[in-house]
Amino acid sequence: MKIYTTEPTSYRAAGPGDLVRLEPLPGSHPPIIERQKLDLIVRGITEGARVHISGETGTAKTLTIRTLLLREENFHNICEVLGRPRRPLTIYSCPLARFDGPGELTFRRAIKDGTTYDEDSLILAALKAQDGQAGKTYAAVLLPELGRTQSEMIQGALVELIGDAVLLEAEGRLVHVPHVAWVADSNYAGTGTFSLVTQDDSLRRRFDISIEMGHPAEEQECTILEHLAPEAEPEEVAAIVRLGSEIRAARRDGGLLSVPPPTLFGYEQFLRTRLDLPHLPPDVVAFATILGHCSEEDRALAGDLLARTHGVAAGTEDEADAVMGL
Repeated sequence: MKIYTTEPTSYRAAGPGDLVRLEPLPGSHPPIIERQKLDLIVRGITEGARVHISGETGTAKTLTIRTLLLREENFHNICEVLGRPRRPLTIYSCPLARFDGPGELTFRRAIKDGTTYDEDSLILAALKAQDGQAGKTYAAVLLPELGRTQSEMIQGALVELIGDAVLLEAEGRLVHVPHVAWVADSNYAGTGTFSLVTQDDSLRRRFDISIEMGHPAEEQECTILEHLAPEAEPEEVAAIVRLGSEIRAARRDGGLLSVPPPTLFGYEQFLRTRLDLPHLPPDVVAFATILGHCSEEDRALAGDLLARTHGVAAGTEDEADAVMGL
């Protein structure tokens, strides 16, 4: 299975379900995502759409958005392939955790020379900066972690703000921003669950493009890991991917809840640790990486999964100390 890049010739050759590697941000991992999802995000931004990217934690939602938009060659290369004009891209990040109440989505209290006054919020300032820029630039307001920290009242305030391309300022001036896209990511599933706050149906309807990010299939995960850790043995790669699938299955059945959902970068850490410390048994490395948060109550089940995928049982702490020469 081939992994493509966002370089136009390579991207054109990729099919909708093929994997594409984004050029990473400095010091960050490169997201490797199906082309069809990247097409939908870029098309949504160039059309001023409201894009909601949802999925289980660990599916690279936030990393994908940041890498696609903040490493501009990724975005502009895909624009070229999709036949979209190359225009400057302006991104406004507005984490909702900064807002204590619905009124702060437009104004916030500030102090100057000992007096308080209302100043534009991050969101309103972004929209005003884009007034009249349609056709000249692409712009997106990012709403990271939608639903993780904000109240239902803030969701209600977002309904009108996101839904309107024309805003009426306090002074009576109209702000016209039909080209500004809204891009939110969250752990909401299609039913509105998996988050700390239930998603408001009216807010959900405002998003006209919904993309669900899931964990790649095992074959895709193996391909990605062979790219991220090419020195690792294929058998080792396949075994850790099987372990990850077993962990997810156990969590779906209500077990191993102390273990965070495994990620590709967790697999990579396991593989690189095995390469750097080959004298350590796989179970010792597993309980230091992908199973690092496993509780004592879950350790027996985790050991069963290790025996199934790696042919080893979970060792005791004494055995681990013996390996380390302690």
